[in-house]
Amino acid sequence: MPGGKKPKTMDIFGEVWNNHFEKIKENWFLNVSEKDIVLIPGDISWALRLDDVVDDLKEISQLKGKKLFIKGNHDYWWNSLSKIKSIAADNMHFIQNNVYQNDEYIIGGTRGWVIPNSPQTSGEADKKIFERELQRLKLSLDFMANSKKERIAMMHFPPVLSNGIETEFTKIFEAYNVKKVVYGHLHGEGTQEAFNGVLNGVEYALVSAD
Repeated sequence: MPGGKKPKTMDIFGEVWNNHFEKIKENWFLNVSEKDIVLIPGDISWALRLDDVVDDLKEISQLKGKKLFIKGNHDYWWNSLSKIKSIAADNMHFIQNNVYQNDEYIIGGTRGWVIPNSPQTSGEADKKIFERELQRLKLSLDFMANSKKERIAMMHFPPVLSNGIETEFTKIFEAYNVKKVVYGHLHGEGTQEAFNGVLNGVEYALVSAD
């Protein structure tokens, strides 16, 4: 997405990322209407502080539709949810231990973290964060318990690896009868590690801008 007051490019992930936000806006204009809901699973700005992300949020708010956000691992500006809400437009909703719902859908989720025993994990510290994110996912999805609406979830980190073997995240989605899960985080060659498809009745899709 945008780059905060000190823009930082994304072209380290390939030429496809040159002028990426202009490309996103062009496609958004062609495909999104005001009645649509757009799921944005994290890493929307390089800003480090809340004061620095104001301009980025304003640019995104001016795009059509309702925007739903999950925190990414580079969203360092995302700290106090109440402070974020105080500067955000009405057409933006930030999911953190909560859900968004309309007449048809109920949508929850959490940032997630690297899956234990995956190539990216670095040991005990990662395991603790992973376990904390499992609890945060449950806190969000608990709001779905009595809902008859279609259940959708967002994560930033992949909840399942390319091999399609179930994880603690996928078990939670199945337990809460979530039908679709979207996630991001992977870019460039990393997108080859993505799982896109159905696992135990849940549809998973990588939606990073690549």
